[in-house]
Amino acid sequence: MIYILFLAIAIYVTMYYMLTWDRPAVALLLILAAAPFQTDVSGGGGFARFSLAEVNLALAIPLILVRSKRVRLGPSAFPIGLYLIVCVLSALQSPRDTTVTSILQMILYFYVAVAVFSTLAKSPDDYVPAMWGLLWVGAALSIAGMATNFFLPGMNKNGIGASLSVVFLVATELWFRGYTARAKLRLGILFSIVTAGLLLSLSRGAWLGAMLGVLVLFTLRQQLKIVVRFAIVALPVIWLGWGFVPAEKREYALGFDKSRYNIAARYDSVEYANMQWQRNSLLGSGVGLRKEYDATNIVMLTLAETGILGFISFFSIQIVLLAALYKAQVGLPRSDPLFSLLALGGALTVARIGHGMVDHYWSRGAITVAWSSVGMSTYALSALRARRRVARAEQARELIAWRQGALAEMHNQRLRPLITPRAETHSGERRYGDAAFNDASRGISSPESV
Repeated sequence: MIYILFLAIAIYVTMYYMLTWDRPAVALLLILAAAPFQTDVSGGGGFARFSLAEVNLALAIPLILVRSKRVRLGPSAFPIGLYLIVCVLSALQSPRDTTVTSILQMILYFYVAVAVFSTLAKSPDDYVPAMWGLLWVGAALSIAGMATNFFLPGMNKNGIGASLSVVFLVATELWFRGYTARAKLRLGILFSIVTAGLLLSLSRGAWLGAMLGVLVLFTLRQQLKIVVRFAIVALPVIWLGWGFVPAEKREYALGFDKSRYNIAARYDSVEYANMQWQRNSLLGSGVGLRKEYDATNIVMLTLAETGILGFISFFSIQIVLLAALYKAQVGLPRSDPLFSLLALGGALTVARIGHGMVDHYWSRGAITVAWSSVGMSTYALSALRARRRVARAEQARELIAWRQGALAEMHNQRLRPLITPRAETHSGERRYGDAAFNDASRGISSPESV
């Protein structure tokens, strides 16, 4: 059996590099298309468990090392480094069996996903197939979820809802792009399927994340006509989908009574995390705690694992990243493909934080898409810096040329009076430029007097 497993792994790795070595954009497609599935593909063995998308991310590392001269890590690379240092210090004073897995997964999201998606793409068009692939897979997952009451192998309704929420935001941003009528129709159908699945999943964390992400997109774009068109498609789908939800499930989705099991579990989770934080308020109780209880609040989880130092460094990552994205998009035309990448990165970052306030932040699937979008935004930031360097160099060349032309013109203006004779004066004096030559005073007879 073990030989068959190794053979399957060898075949998959070989096919992966055959498809992606000369076409890095295919690697981006394989990563995003596999991201909605959180199923562990390690077979439960070993110290680490990873999804197929995470395996594809790891396999992409040689691509960026061999094919790229420079690896981009984004504006949040420094605060990420600080956060990981705090994680290591916390793990040293409170080691856990799940510490290594947790730290490896964070490195995979924070650094590898960002580096892969910011480095392998050569133009914004390289991301489009990956986005459409994610949308098609999300629509298929939505249909499968609705057909099975959102319980698939290795996935539950909250996990499926989290994946559908990020697919929903990617579809929303694709809607803002200029497509043909046929492409708009195809996008509208897929978008409707994903929206229906997201609604029927009854995942309130996914709903919250999707709403916050859409709010970021609408706020950044400030394009009322497109927003209205989007609402014309989205709102009827939401209204019709909600009409198919049974009354007891509506009550389940909208109820927040503490006596209910799922709500009580959220309060218990917060109390447990607070107890772990109190053990060491500075460095917490060790990284990996997230895998030992129902960690449904990212604030309390971060405090419980890494204390106040981890809390400050973790949320500084989000603040630095969002500030850089907001600054970069100012003055950028909304039709620019780079703006789309910046907006999507900001929307998915905010969506994941919002989702993590009431559900699992570090769950597979959605977080892979979110940090991959940060990589897309990092590419956009780099492309904008290059574009602005070229513009500044062009302005400098134009300024130098203008100054040279101006100096030449000034020089010509100074020489022109010296070589161009002016009209004679009434005293018989002929002027050349600013110098007056009086023939009589110099003792030179003029031709007229001879």
